[in-house]
Parts: sequence; C-alpha cells; structure tokens
Amino acid sequence: MAYEKEFDGLWEEQIRTATGQRLEMLRRDKTGEKKLYCEALRPVLPSPEGLVMEYELISNTGVRIYIDFFNPPLRWGVESLGYVPHAEKITRDRFDFEQVRICTMAARKITYIPFTWDQLDKRPDYCRRTLYELIGIHSALPGEAYRDLSIYEREIIRFALYLNRPINMDDVTLCTNFQKDAGRKIIRMMVGKGLLQPLGRGTERFHFYELTPKARNFMF
Repeated sequence: MAYEKEFDGLWEEQIRTATGQRLEMLRRDKTGEKKLYCEALRPVLPSPEGLVMEYELISNTGVRIYIDFFNPPLRWGVESLGYVPHAEKITRDRFDFEQVRICTMAARKITYIPFTWDQLDKRPDYCRRTLYELIGIHSALPGEAYRDLSIYEREIIRFALYLNRPINMDDVTLCTNFQKDAGRKIIRMMVGKGLLQPLGRGTERFHFYELTPKARNFMF
C-alpha cells in the first residue's frame, strides 16, 4: 500500500512538470507501470529519487520514443509489457517500431529491462532478482569506499540483496564457504562497520541481520 501511494505521488509530480507529447503519455492509464513500480522496481531501489516516467528519446530517424521508467544512475530503461498490445495483436509496423526503440536505447547505453504483466503478477520475485543481479553487474566498477570492503563483505552484501530478506549464519556460510566461527567473525566486523544490523532487542541472541542503508548505497 505504501508503494502504491508513493507511485501516485510520483506520477502526479511528473505530470506537473511535463509538457507536450510526454504530458500526453503520462496522462494515459498507468496500471502496468504501477504494477511494475510496486512489485519490482521500488522494492529494489533505496528511494524513487531520480526516476523519470515516460522518459523521452529521439531515434536516429527523428521519431520520439518513451520509456516507462528511466533510472539515470544505473541507466536502466524498465518497462511493463502487456501480452495483447505487445504480442497477440502486434502489427508489422508496430513490431518494427519496437525494434527501433530497443536499438535507440542501446545506442544511448541504456539497459533495456522489460517485464511482462504475468511475470510481475505471478513471479515478482524473479523480476526483483533480475534487477538485483543487474545491480551486482553495475557495481563491478564501484567507488573508493566500496573497494575498501573485503571480497567477502562485498559478496555478502550482494547475496543479501539477491535474497531480498534478512540473512542468517547459514546464508553467510553458503555465500562465503566459511565455517561458522569465521562467519560469526565477519558478521561482527560488518556490524561494526555499520553494514549489517541485528534484528532483535536487548539481550536477545541475534539470529538474523539486515543490510543497513549504508550497505545498500554501496550498490547504487
């Protein structure tokens, strides 16, 4: 529900600042885009800041094309595709136009990431895992702070993002091939660095840990 309200606010804000054909595109039904935002895109991103809806590009033939969501830092073009308009009833001209869109994004070094409605509805975990995997690829050239982390700390952060849930000792040993004593040591180090935070209160023994915003920000 929180993501749905957040989407509505983002949509309204983008309409207020848009003009011309982009404004017309934004005023269309956004059921698919809302599904994409709530089920896949927003759960993966630390915030909606910077997201552009109906991002406009000009192809090399002068045709204007629009992307459902564009993420500038990661250069993602993420879209929700319905079966009927994009497959069942597609015309030859429309098919050609879709290929022009893909080629235009490639020429602008935008990673095109399409998800179908059925994937978002029935397999949202697959959609999120795909985005987390792409984040891992993006972080192959990280900043100085990220390079200061050990290889095991990096892999634990990536694995936790992939799982999209709090992690425990079994997850750490699976990810690093460490024995439990070594796993506990690296968890303590990551807690000390502000990368993991334990779930629990007071004197409870901690069994699960979640990534802190600091750790997540290393990947973006």
